[in-house]
Amino acid sequence: MNIFEAWAKKNKKYSFNELIRIESIWINNFKFVEYSENELGVEINFKEANLVLLNGPNGYGKTTTFEAVELLLTGDIKSFNSTLLNRGNISKSILANNPSKDIKITAKLVNEKGNIITIERCIDCKYGCTSTKKVNEEECTEEYLWQLLKFNKSIFDIGMYISQKESLEFLEKKYGDRKSLILGILDSSNIQEKSEFLKDFEKKVKSSIENNLRAIYYADEIEKIKPKVDILNNIKNVDNMLKERKYSDAIAVGKLVGISIESITEIEISLRRYNKLLTDLKSNERYRATFITNRKNLIGFFNKNIKNNNFDKNVCPLCGNTSMELERLFNMTERVLKENNTLLEKDVDLIKDKIEKYFDEAECINEKAKFLNNTEYKLYLELEKLININISNLTEEKEVMTELKFNNEKDFASENFDNEYSLFKLNIEKEINRLGERLSEKEVKDYENLIDKYYKNGINHKEVDINNKIAFIADKYSTGYSKQISIEKKKLQDRNIEYEKVKNQNKLAEDTVKEYRKKYDAAFKAYQTNLVENIKIPLYITSGKIIQNYPMGLGINVDIKDKQVIFQTDNKEDDIFNYLSMGQLNGVALSIMLSIRSTIDFNDGLDLILIDDPLQSIDDISAFSFADVLVDSFTDSQVIMSTHESDKSDLLEYKYRQYNKSVKVLNMYERYINS
Repeated sequence: MNIFEAWAKKNKKYSFNELIRIESIWINNFKFVEYSENELGVEINFKEANLVLLNGPNGYGKTTTFEAVELLLTGDIKSFNSTLLNRGNISKSILANNPSKDIKITAKLVNEKGNIITIERCIDCKYGCTSTKKVNEEECTEEYLWQLLKFNKSIFDIGMYISQKESLEFLEKKYGDRKSLILGILDSSNIQEKSEFLKDFEKKVKSSIENNLRAIYYADEIEKIKPKVDILNNIKNVDNMLKERKYSDAIAVGKLVGISIESITEIEISLRRYNKLLTDLKSNERYRATFITNRKNLIGFFNKNIKNNNFDKNVCPLCGNTSMELERLFNMTERVLKENNTLLEKDVDLIKDKIEKYFDEAECINEKAKFLNNTEYKLYLELEKLININISNLTEEKEVMTELKFNNEKDFASENFDNEYSLFKLNIEKEINRLGERLSEKEVKDYENLIDKYYKNGINHKEVDINNKIAFIADKYSTGYSKQISIEKKKLQDRNIEYEKVKNQNKLAEDTVKEYRKKYDAAFKAYQTNLVENIKIPLYITSGKIIQNYPMGLGINVDIKDKQVIFQTDNKEDDIFNYLSMGQLNGVALSIMLSIRSTIDFNDGLDLILIDDPLQSIDDISAFSFADVLVDSFTDSQVIMSTHESDKSDLLEYKYRQYNKSVKVLNMYERYINS
């Protein structure tokens, strides 16, 4: 670390409130300047001179110095054309003396009190020419650098720097682009932030209105839907109850229809056994198939080794025992496996037959019933209806059903069905008679007199009375319904009042914000227009002084419209770019830069004017007038200018010394020869 770097690290942060000048600049690995690893690079010292003149022949670093300053302050070189290729773009890495190394530009700046700040920009030529900025060795953003030095890109392009290659670049722009560039010198970031804030606020107000309207609408809709949701939940609960029914419910139903619990349980157990045996059978079949495959592979391997005389055919390959019947033993093993599987299949078939027997018995009964005579079949149907009797009132009937219980386990014989059925009928008739005797004569008589007791001697209702009753009920219903309608209407009115209130409040807020934003934007637009208007008089005077020998009048007028800026002479309405000479246009370009500077406050920040040899194309009178304007109006500005014409260099030096201003002349050719 050199003394300069150590000092910069010690003095890290400064907020300049005075004019700032560039004291020195170091160029490393840029154009003809070679790469230096341990040094900052080639130094160009401007000291504290008001005017720095870079002179000497072309090709010895004058433009390189200006472009190094431009690259340091803006991160770009305006005259660099990356689109010359038919396809693709040219990289800035071609500006490096050694493209494998970084371009590095460093500057030391000082203010009126002697406070110093260092700025460094490093261009990574290997990876996309990315730019790294440092202020006092701490990385920073472009915006921070510009804020620190109190300028922006537009101010630099049209208010600080006129390059040799792009001296007429501003005048070549379209009318609309000219105004945009001039307006760009304003630091409008704060104004734009406020405008964006107002736009966002306006959107939020509109969104709030929509949300409030939705809330009012959906509040009523939700109330209407709630009962339907409750009904749906009840349906889901019932559905879940049906899905979660257990087998115990089947037992309860079985009692009602006369099927014994033992029969249901036996069927259930048989089904479980049947399913388990099926699973075991499939599993055994898989194991047997695997075993047989492995056995065949083993026998094949065994026979192969017998042929190769590795094994004896009568010696077991597994245990090593000698047996003359080894092949027969292998076959017995396979037969045992098959027999084991056959036993399982027989068990499955037995269980399956037993299950099917229950269903065959029931089917047989149905077939027999078809051959019963008409009378008996009707009697059977009547008896079948007894199944639906409410079991809570049938304590005695339970005993009867127990006595008449059908034993499912008894072997069924179709030839005994008629006898069994006749006996069953007789038993039923006996039980019916027994139950009938329990009703007393008084109870039977009371039953027969029910109609006479309650209706025969009662009030005789006429049709008129019934109609009146219907009308009365309808009136009561209508009254209740009308009351409900009134309540709902009141709710609707309240909602409408609430809606109108919210709507009016939000409309007022929205209109207020919109009007405020319009006025704000209009004021900013007027401010921008006033800025351009303020350039008119300085430009007319300055251009009149610099190109005073022009036969069509002494000054350049500015025609400012909503979206364009046109430069005209007194006698023509066309833009000057198409009919003035190169020297005159350069004089106008210098006049525009100086006029714009006259509208900007440079009381603090970087007060710098960079002019790279545009004087070569203007005549001596214009050069003399320009020198007068420059030294008279921009006394405190730091001016760095280049020219290869010694007479114009001497003229500028003389004018500045006449005003007792410091001048430093750097002959770039001599520096190159002596380096």
